[in-house]
Amino acid sequence: MKNALLVVALGLCFSTSSFAQYSQNLQKQKTKLPKPTAAQPMTSTVGWGFVGGYSTANQLQMNDTAGETSFDSKANSNGAFFLGARYTNIVSHEFTFMPVVSYEFARTLKGDVFLQDSNTGADPTASFIVLEPNMVYAFTPHIYTLGGINFPLVLASTGNLSGALGFQAGAGYQLNSQFGVEALYRTLNLNPTPEGVTINRARLWGFILRASFTIPETI
Repeated sequence: MKNALLVVALGLCFSTSSFAQYSQNLQKQKTKLPKPTAAQPMTSTVGWGFVGGYSTANQLQMNDTAGETSFDSKANSNGAFFLGARYTNIVSHEFTFMPVVSYEFARTLKGDVFLQDSNTGADPTASFIVLEPNMVYAFTPHIYTLGGINFPLVLASTGNLSGALGFQAGAGYQLNSQFGVEALYRTLNLNPTPEGVTINRARLWGFILRASFTIPETI
C-alpha cells in the first residue's frame, strides 16, 4: 500500500513539473511572436510621375501697334488637353521644388487677320511644350499650394509665334501616395511676329485642371 501511494505521489509530482515546464515554454513562444506594426501615416509624396488634364484657355488677347495706332485684338480658340511628366515633391510643412513638363495638343487661333497665313489666309494652329518650375508648400500631407513661372515652346503651323515667360498658381489635393488632383490659374505669354504690325503683348490665359500619378520613392 505504501509503495502504491509512493508511485502515485511521484506521478503527480512528475505531471505537475511537466505541466509547469510546458506552460513556461508556451509563454516563451508567445513572447517571441512579432507584434503587428501599426500603419505609418503618410507625411510626403516624392517620386517621378505623370500628369494629364485640360486647359480652359480659349482666347489669345493681344495689344497691337500699327504705325502710330495702338489697338487691342483677339484670336479665339477651343481649350486643349495635355499630357506630361513631373517630379512630385510634396512634403508636409515644407517648401519644395516640383518641375512639370507637358505637351498641350494643338488648338486653332481664329479671327485675327494679323496671325493668318499671308499667302493662304489660314488660321494658325499652335501646340505647346510647357515648362513649369513650380514651388510648392504643403499644409498637410494631402493639401498644398503651388506656383511659379512657365515658358511655352511653341509648335505652330505658321512661323510667327514664339514663347515668353508666363506664370501659374493654384492648389492641389494628394489623395494618397500615388494619385492627386490640381486646379490652377495659368497665363501663357506669347510673342507673335506678323508682318506689318507690332504685337506688344499676347496672352493665352485660363484655368487648368489636371490629375497626377506618382511612382513614390522611399525617403
